[in-house]
Amino acid sequence: MQQKTDKMDKIFNLIFVVCHPDDEAVWVGGLLSELSRFNFLKVYVICLSGGISERLQEFKKARETAGYFQSFISDEKLKPANDPLIAISETVEKGIRNFGLKLEDIDLFITHPPFGDEHGHPHHKQAYIELYQWTRKNSVPFGYFSTATVPFFDLRPTLQNMKRSETLHILQVAVCINNLSLLRKIFSKSLEPYHTPKYYLQFLSEKEKKIKMLQCYNSVVLEKFRKGYCSYTQNSESIYIINKAGFAPFEAILASMETPGKKHLFPPQKSFFKKIFNLKS
Repeated sequence: MQQKTDKMDKIFNLIFVVCHPDDEAVWVGGLLSELSRFNFLKVYVICLSGGISERLQEFKKARETAGYFQSFISDEKLKPANDPLIAISETVEKGIRNFGLKLEDIDLFITHPPFGDEHGHPHHKQAYIELYQWTRKNSVPFGYFSTATVPFFDLRPTLQNMKRSETLHILQVAVCINNLSLLRKIFSKSLEPYHTPKYYLQFLSEKEKKIKMLQCYNSVVLEKFRKGYCSYTQNSESIYIINKAGFAPFEAILASMETPGKKHLFPPQKSFFKKIFNLKS
């Protein structure tokens, strides 16, 4: 277990929200397992449907396997992809109350990406749109996980060297810069959900951690998942963070990680202003 330092006296609360039991394993199973080792983090998962299906016990078993702090699952039945989920924000609020948290206790709220994950699932797209609006309304830091890199943002890497914590490696920390023209954003309806994030983080974990979570779901045809999802065996998982405040838990994670090599591999970069006046960084 990661130990707190004097600078890590705050406990960060991270809430992941997924649409179906097994989503948490497919898309962020490795990361959920890794983050749960840090003593200064409490990781929660809210599932928006499937609580009265056979997957309820599987969802609970997957939580025990990953070791994250608490979970909540809605009683709404599992639905066909084209039947919208109902009462998403109400389910989330019920889950937060069940955890004994208040809105101001949430340091980062993470859900599906705007493109709906690897297969463009309508429920996943719906969750992103409604939960982005809900977090804006309630001033909750927001982000989304993604196993694909979104092409609408240029990434400006900020890591000075490779960092790790046991089996968790951080591959990239980057500032996001929108590379879409204003006219393209205005006239392309399909680009409306793509709010420009502040940060992009990419992690690498042990593949076996995700596989163990997926194996809890006996009701799912795992061989079909293995053939139909790159994410089934992909142990690189990423998060986009919309708000600057939402980066705070990961600043603490980075500070706790070891850097086996040289602390700064690259020379410091000066701003244009500093270059002109030859100011020190």
